[in-house]
Amino acid sequence: TNHLDVGSILWLQDYLTTQCEGQTIVVVSHDRAFLDAVGQETMLLRDARLEYFLGSYDAYMQAKAEASLSKERQVTQQEKQRSALL
Repeated sequence: TNHLDVGSILWLQDYLTTQCEGQTIVVVSHDRAFLDAVGQETMLLRDARLEYFLGSYDAYMQAKAEASLSKERQVTQQEKQRSALL
């Protein structure tokens, strides 16, 4: 989508969501709105690892942020427990 005008992006988005139902299509884009509109599953390749998420890119980012916050809270709680033991 990087080199497409808005009209072309909208056409492609409509085509992928209405004409390609039931088909597996790999879409690579930096356009998050486009990815959210056409994607039902998300795969990210980062640091030689492939992450799979059932849902849109925004849902993936939200789940990742929630997991990070949960991890941060867990670490804080463990640090409090460790301090109480000392």
